[in-house]
Amino acid sequence: MKALWKVWWKAFFVALVAAVAGAAIWTVITAFSGYKSVVFALGIGGLVGVSVSCVAASAKTAVGTQASLNPAFSLLAGLVAVFGCVLGTVLIIIWFVAFDHQLSFVAAAQRNSIAWVIGVFMETFVLVDAVVFGACGLLAARLAMPPT
Repeated sequence: MKALWKVWWKAFFVALVAAVAGAAIWTVITAFSGYKSVVFALGIGGLVGVSVSCVAASAKTAVGTQASLNPAFSLLAGLVAVFGCVLGTVLIIIWFVAFDHQLSFVAAAQRNSIAWVIGVFMETFVLVDAVVFGACGLLAARLAMPPT
């Protein structure tokens, strides 16, 4: 059981790194294109799902074949992928504020409180965002299932 927790935490760390990297890439692409495309949110889901799948596949050999690994890794991937989408949206909001006020990204992040950023996030959140974030989580969960 101890080895299973070790693998789960490894999968969590790998998924978190993939989600943050995906959010950063989404922000950079939005910064250069000036358009927030939700297709990149699905890319975050794919990146997180494949990352967790790689860790889960190594877990099958390290811990042994356990059918109970599939739901745990899928749930982990789905939740972290949705977190990555939310983080990407928040980073894009900060970037747009920095661009509008001719500030650096860091200065814009320091200038505005997290409560303000969350408020802007809630004001600009639409049903399409919820659908896309949900699809991102489902894609990550599906891709995270270790191959049988």
